[in-house]
Amino acid sequence: MYSTIFESIDIDDVSLVINYDMPVTTDFKPDYETYLHRIGRCSKLGYTFNLIGSEKDFNIMKAIEEYFRYPIDGITIEAISNLESDHE
Repeated sequence: MYSTIFESIDIDDVSLVINYDMPVTTDFKPDYETYLHRIGRCSKLGYTFNLIGSEKDFNIMKAIEEYFRYPIDGITIEAISNLESDHE
């Protein structure tokens, strides 16, 4: 229920998107449209993070990467603190 509520909220000027769960269809395949919609909320100056906690999540992320033919770069927890200074 909460997912439906939050998906319908439209907020301008989003600078950070965190995918806690990789989007999948009802048959557990990568949901490319939902992923694009989620990351599209970020402006060019924003950040998108995919939290990968399992091999399944990793495989979904790789499928999305291949589908859009665009690399999804990894980052360590330690390097996240440098993003703010790089962004200024």
